[in-house]
Amino acid sequence: LDELIARGLKPYDFMDAGPAMLNGPPERLDDVLQWLQAAAELRCILVAIGEGAVDLTAFAQQFAAALDRTEGLTTPIVARFAGTGAGAAGAILQQASGRVLLEPDIGLALDLVAAQVAGEPG
Repeated sequence: LDELIARGLKPYDFMDAGPAMLNGPPERLDDVLQWLQAAAELRCILVAIGEGAVDLTAFAQQFAAALDRTEGLTTPIVARFAGTGAGAAGAILQQASGRVLLEPDIGLALDLVAAQVAGEPG
């Protein structure tokens, strides 16, 4: 959050989904996307996951499926995956949704978010 604020952005919210998000029903991600979609001031969604207890490819599959089920979501999405499976996770999202911008470097991902908020093409 500090890095987003340092770039002059006003983060809407922070959600630490962690492994619990994957262990529950897939509809949990649907609920999150619908909640974000309802935020009128939302300009970009940042999904940043580092190596840890989350299987990146499994998350990417569930996130891609949730994107397919969330009709009308036009908010740009920047995704940063780091760690084992990051490349495969990114490929899954790219195949599922051409509008997800992938950037493995967190600093550059945050720059992409700032550009999207400013209305610059990604």
